[in-house]
Amino acid sequence: MKYLFIAAFVAFFIPAGAQVKSIKVAPSKDTVVVTSTTVTTLTTAIIPGPGPGPGPGPGPGPGPGDTISLSFVPETNYYERPFAGVEDWNGQNYAPIPNATNPAQRLDRYFRFGFTQLEGPAKGSYNWSVFDREINKAISARQKFSFGIMTVCPGGCDPFNGTVNYDGSTSLYPLYLHNLMQTEAVKDRVIGSTWCPNWNSQNYLGRLDALHAALAAHINTTSFNGVLYKNVVNYIDIREMGSYGEWHHAGLEDPVSNYPAGMRPLVSTYKRIIDSYINNFPDYQLVMLVATLDAFFLNNTMTPPEVTDYALKVKNRFGYIGIRSDQRGSSQWNDLDNYIHRYMELNNRSFGASGPFSEIIMKRWQLAPLVGEPENNGEALPTLVQQFQMYRQANIGNGNFSRSTVADNNMRNAAAIAGYRVGLTGGQLIVLRDSIKVSLNWLNTGLAPCYENWLTEFQLVNSAGSIVWTAKSSFLVRLFLPNQIAMAVTETFFKSLPPGSYLLKLIVRDPNNYRAPFPLNIAGRSAEGSYLVAPVVFR
Repeated sequence: MKYLFIAAFVAFFIPAGAQVKSIKVAPSKDTVVVTSTTVTTLTTAIIPGPGPGPGPGPGPGPGPGDTISLSFVPETNYYERPFAGVEDWNGQNYAPIPNATNPAQRLDRYFRFGFTQLEGPAKGSYNWSVFDREINKAISARQKFSFGIMTVCPGGCDPFNGTVNYDGSTSLYPLYLHNLMQTEAVKDRVIGSTWCPNWNSQNYLGRLDALHAALAAHINTTSFNGVLYKNVVNYIDIREMGSYGEWHHAGLEDPVSNYPAGMRPLVSTYKRIIDSYINNFPDYQLVMLVATLDAFFLNNTMTPPEVTDYALKVKNRFGYIGIRSDQRGSSQWNDLDNYIHRYMELNNRSFGASGPFSEIIMKRWQLAPLVGEPENNGEALPTLVQQFQMYRQANIGNGNFSRSTVADNNMRNAAAIAGYRVGLTGGQLIVLRDSIKVSLNWLNTGLAPCYENWLTEFQLVNSAGSIVWTAKSSFLVRLFLPNQIAMAVTETFFKSLPPGSYLLKLIVRDPNNYRAPFPLNIAGRSAEGSYLVAPVVFR
């Protein structure tokens, strides 16, 4: 009969004086009792078990049933975390993070397209060259890619958004769609120098749905350098309503009541746009623009409460809809009457039996991400860090702000606290006959959970450096909430291996094998992205 042993030389791996917070949990088939403490120093002391092994001392190692405590050193240096911190924004990566002499490669990229960049002047003339160019940049840099689509840009947009001109005015939707709407009873019209659609037009809504279906098919069937696009897309904005697709109408009809009869968006119109994303992009994280939460508050927005309620409750297969704010960091936020407060923590409006929307909104971070970009108003992002802390922001675009030393530092400080920090505080490794029993204490010290799917895996590596055994852990990184107390996860794995020395490692992998392995908030990450748990010997 073969036995698993913990090598006596494991002592060199565990730093003296390491401390851990843990919780006493009820024993079951998945857990063991871990002593609750905030000051106990973890050591390498071996706790003798009932097995026949020699136990601690000069012998070959602990016997079956013996236990050894594990400890891990927290990571103190800045490190890039996927979908946390900052992302490339429309080709911009302004603030050098972590510092000017060592700017890290961003792990995520965002780009906003004009409708006209995806479909040409003729109906069905889809052209994916601009979309492919941007997502291929992400693949070349091994980044995830997020995007939004605009149909109206008051006063005209930057050339990279694909603005076109017809009938003397600028537009972000195709000429054929303009011609179709001109045949309707309520036509699209020029506001200022920009074409604005009839938001309730069946041609407008139908062609949006067709665009989404065509783009989804393209994403699901296209690859670059052997990487499928569908494994690269991260989150998708629900736009295509209002100015810049931000769901307000500033620069168009302000107040909204100024829209001609039949042109002001209906409840059914808002819901149809949301449903188009739900149905065509069922397996991706969706995010709503913050003005979706308006619920008849601002005269230039006036999103109906029924729509706010619907957006907060509907979900696709991936989960609930997150929230995007494209106005982060402004000093105006210091005024409690600022609309962001009225949309978020002070949103006491409701619909039916929903209760105050704020009760749902302020817990949304537990289920879906808060993302966005800075407000480009010439300021140095003075409230960015405070907003991240209050709303538990996951990430933000690193662009669209006025550069200065102060602004860069505020972006850098926000990036340092954004999102999650998932790591290990300690645990136990128990030797049983032909098995390994591992108890690890997980802790998220960040502001928010991780919102992506990851697989947690144990590995045994032999003396030649080859992985000879793997086992999937039941611990899920996704939506693991921040807490002050570590969560103990205990698992038993059965496996007989040839006698010899092995390393038990932990790695958290992208199930699509696209992203690099998940970075834990502990020191000791190997080149391949794994972390040593302990050496073991099989005799």
